[in-house]
Formats: sequence, structure tokens, C-alpha cells
Amino acid sequence: VMANVTIKYVDAEKNSITSNKVISVQVGKKFETKLLDRVNDNGNRVWVYSDVTEKETVVKEEGNEILMTFTKLMQNIPIWLVDEEGNLIAEPIMHSMQVGDIFKIPYEKAYNDKEEKAWILRKVDKEEMITKEKEEENIVKVWYAKEMVEVQLKYLNDAKEIIKNNSTERAQIGSIYKPQPYKEIIDGKTGLGWKLPENFKLEYKVKRNPEENILDINYEKLKVNVKVNYKDAKDVEVKESTIYSEQVGTTFTPKVEQEIYDPKQREWLYGLVEENKLFAGARNKVESIVVNRNEEKNFINLSYRPSMIKVIIRYQDPLGGIIREDKLGLDVIYIQAKRWKENNIIGRPEIQKFVGALAGQGAKKGIFITASSFSKEALEYKPMNDTKVILIDGMELANLMIEYNLGVAPLHNYELKRIDSDYFEEE
Repeated sequence: VMANVTIKYVDAEKNSITSNKVISVQVGKKFETKLLDRVNDNGNRVWVYSDVTEKETVVKEEGNEILMTFTKLMQNIPIWLVDEEGNLIAEPIMHSMQVGDIFKIPYEKAYNDKEEKAWILRKVDKEEMITKEKEEENIVKVWYAKEMVEVQLKYLNDAKEIIKNNSTERAQIGSIYKPQPYKEIIDGKTGLGWKLPENFKLEYKVKRNPEENILDINYEKLKVNVKVNYKDAKDVEVKESTIYSEQVGTTFTPKVEQEIYDPKQREWLYGLVEENKLFAGARNKVESIVVNRNEEKNFINLSYRPSMIKVIIRYQDPLGGIIREDKLGLDVIYIQAKRWKENNIIGRPEIQKFVGALAGQGAKKGIFITASSFSKEALEYKPMNDTKVILIDGMELANLMIEYNLGVAPLHNYELKRIDSDYFEEE
């Protein structure tokens, strides 16, 4: 006598997940249930074995029903949100689905990451997929591009005036924007130069509304060096140049000193002499320059001539002679000249006597000239009052005579020659 053994494949709630299996077995015979590791349901979803009601049983004439329980085989589906280069812009979003089940990909057309940067959807690898058993085969990429907005840079000087037209750049909404403005600007209207402060640093979180993305970039004056040279008629430097720091584009007019002194304390007057006459207005006319960004172009040459004063000996006294610095004699310089032998050195006492004589005349300026030399004590002596005394020894006197061509005459002229390369050229 035969009877049917029915094997039902069910889930944990005893719901059928696939068609039952019916086996005809002889009544009274022992039946061993063949266990299945996994089954696919009618939707091709995968289930894995969990339990069975009877692993073996004796077949009866009826009521031979065996329940084999299965659970869903689950697997992760990672959703990768990536930028246009394929770089992750957020942690993968994990979904768990039954293997074999159809998964519809969830995504947003606009996305803000954890830093609040804005992204807009570009494409999705697939709209839906069948869940596979291996996680790496279930990766889906959702591609996003940066959502951009305009950012304007406004260039201002220290008076908050516009020095250049605004420039427009694009930046991602929500990102930290670090502008890279011009390091230097020449104002097209005024020609003035401006520069970014050395400690310039600006970080700005970009907003969605472009009208809120206008950044003030404040500049300070761009200054460069301007050199004022003091030269004689032969273009020889009279004294060390003066360096000024001026803004590029400004008009620079140097302050002219009508009288200057070289390192040897010789006096020079502003203006040149031509045919024994000063140029018209030479003492007042000064050329100005527009300060250039190139410092090599920023120089002004001021011309000076030696202060040649006529010496008039009005009378003789212990001081020797008098130089009247003006026709009225409002300011005078007293001179004492000693033609001593070369080995006869003038000491400090002689200079002190001279200073005393100056004080007796109420004079403040004196020149002590000798054909010999001065002792160290004489050179180091400094009057306690406001009297100024210049010491000229024989060597310096000779140099001055040569420089100004006074009391000297040419002895020899030397002819310098060079190789004439044209003579040796081959025909």
C-alpha cells in the first residue's frame, strides 16, 4: 500500500515560498527527508535552509506532511555617491536586500554633504538591479557635480574706493572659498599702485544667493624706492643719495636743499653754472617724476656747483684774514694760514688759540690752513661752544688746489693708444 509524503517549503511564518514536493512512499516504510541548502522562490529570490519538522519518519496512510523552513538570503547593496572624477563625496549608503530580489536605486537630484557643500545629480549607473550574492557586485554609483554659484571680488583702496572692476569667479555652494586676488593693482583711472597686505588671508563660506557672495578685497599703497642723487657738472656724486619710499603712480618732487655739504664738509650750491652765469631759475626749478613700478627708473639728479666765495682781506689781525659770505658781511669766516715746515706739526695749543681768537671776534666759523700737518690731539679737539673749525693740512691743500685748478699748471700730457683691429683684418 502506497501513501504520499508532502514536503512543504515555507518561511518562518509558515508561508509557502515555492511549490510543494510530493513523494509516493510505501506505508510503514521509514522515510528520510532530503535537506536542501537553498531554494529559489517563484520570483527567483534565494532562501537558505533553517529547520525541518521531520528529518525521518514512518510513512502512514495519510497525514504525511513535512515542513522545511527557510530564511531569506540577504546581501548589502552599497550606494556610492561620487563626484565627476569618481571620488567619494560621502560615506557609502548601505541597503540590505534579499539575493535575487529587484532593487530600485534610491537617489536625490540635489545633495548636501556633511560639510554642507551642494551637489547636483549628473547620472546613475542603473535605475534598478537584481541583488547579487557578492557585495562588490552590488555597488551602484550615483554621480554628482558641484553646484556652482558666482562669487564677486571687489577691489578697494584704503579709502574704500574702487580701484579695479569687479572680477567674477565660480565656487561650490557651501564650500570654503579662498580667493586668490591680484597681488598688485595699478588703478586704470588714477595710475596709482596698490598691493595686497602681506598678511592677507580670507576664507568665506559660499552662499546660494549670488548677491551675498560679494567680497571686499582691501589694498594698501604700493610703495617703491625713489633715489635723489646729488651731482656736480661732471655727473660726479657730491654726497650720498637720499632714498624716499613713494607710492607708484604719484608725482614725486624732491625737496631741494639750496646748500649741501659733501663728506669733506665742502659746501655746494644748487644749480649749475654756464658761461659763468646760473641757468635762469635754476635755484627754484626742480623736475618731477611719476613714480614707476620699476625702481631702476625712479631717480632724480639734482645738480650742484661748488660754493666759490670771494675772499677779501680787509685788514690784518691775529686771525689772518676774513671771508665775507655775503656783500654786507652779515656772516663771516675767519682764516689763519701757517706756512710751517713739513716736520713742524701743529698741536692742540695752536688750535685752542685760534678758537679763542674767534671767540674774541664773536665769530662762529674758522678755517686753519697749514702747509705741514696736525697732531692727533689737534685733530680730535672739539670746541665746547658752537664754534666750527675746519683744519686743512698740506696734503688736503694740495688736493684742493688740483681739484679746483688753483695755483697749479699741467706738467705733462700723456697719449693713450689702443689696438687698431681694422689694420689687422684679412683682405
